[in-house]
Amino acid sequence: MTITVRLAGLEDLTRLVILGRVAHGASNYRDIPFNAGHTRDMFRGAVLLKGQDVLIAERADGSLCGFLIAMTIELPFSPRKYATDGAFYAEQGGDVLLDAFVEWARKKHVARIDLSVSQDDPGDRIDHLYQRKGLARTGGMYLMKIPLETKP
Repeated sequence: MTITVRLAGLEDLTRLVILGRVAHGASNYRDIPFNAGHTRDMFRGAVLLKGQDVLIAERADGSLCGFLIAMTIELPFSPRKYATDGAFYAEQGGDVLLDAFVEWARKKHVARIDLSVSQDDPGDRIDHLYQRKGLARTGGMYLMKIPLETKP
């Protein structure tokens, strides 16, 4: 099956929200309620803001099968920037989506690419993809869930 990657536009927001709901259900954030309005605003901002883009993977029939919110962020002690993902989800085509992100980052002349895995990764699938594409594991990610305060 042919999968192509392109930049998302405002016309893609509804489909991105639908796929965002699926991504949320697969993430380790799934115990936090999904909010479609917030998700739409997040994607809209990423499409419109300088230094951010949403890369989408589409099947030959035009259906979305993945997205990556690409962003550049200034390093803490240097004016140089690095590229990272605000969110990355792919039902299919994760490899071509990642290739497109690396190319996007190179065009932004960033000093480095930093990616993390913040969801369950059965069989280290994402880890293997990142390493196959030339990224090296450095450090890790730690999680602490903070329960919502209930008002008396």
